[in-house]
Amino acid sequence: MGELQHILKDTRKHLLNGVSYMIPVVVSGGVLMAIALMIYGEGGVPEEGLTADLWKIGVAGIGMMVPVFSAYIAASIADRSGIAPGLIGGVIAAQIGAGFLGGILSGLIAGITAQYLKKIPLPAATDFLNTMSESNKIILGLIVGAMVSFDMGGPINKVAFSLMVATIGSGIYTYAGSCATAIMIPPMAMAK
Repeated sequence: MGELQHILKDTRKHLLNGVSYMIPVVVSGGVLMAIALMIYGEGGVPEEGLTADLWKIGVAGIGMMVPVFSAYIAASIADRSGIAPGLIGGVIAAQIGAGFLGGILSGLIAGITAQYLKKIPLPAATDFLNTMSESNKIILGLIVGAMVSFDMGGPINKVAFSLMVATIGSGIYTYAGSCATAIMIPPMAMAK
């Protein structure tokens, strides 16, 4: 409970962090909209051409204001772990029309949740790999290779790739070869 009080006590700092990352997004969107209006020169909103494209890009930039605000409020609380949930919460807040208050609330909730999730102790996931016999490593290499080439960027591929990265981080390079070899098979087969 003391950590939550500390987080909430620093709410001003978290909000200012969100604002500091939001300002470049707002300014760039506003500048593009202003340039579009200056080029158009007739008042109103351009309907087609370069000026319309600049206008749409500027509007998209302004539309990112609340999600970026929310993401960096959460990042101020939970570091990089808070960016994705804060961004998602900010997009939802913008879509339902909750505005800045929704961005503040989603950023705080996402940041606090991510901060507490970081506290959950996780077991060392790759220690069992060091104790495997050579025959088990070959079987696991074949399985990882099949997984990495199965759906090319899908969830099964990502699990296999994550295992490979985790083992490399632990100093085990056995699975990197099977992943690197297997991932080439589907593109080469399609290139026929």
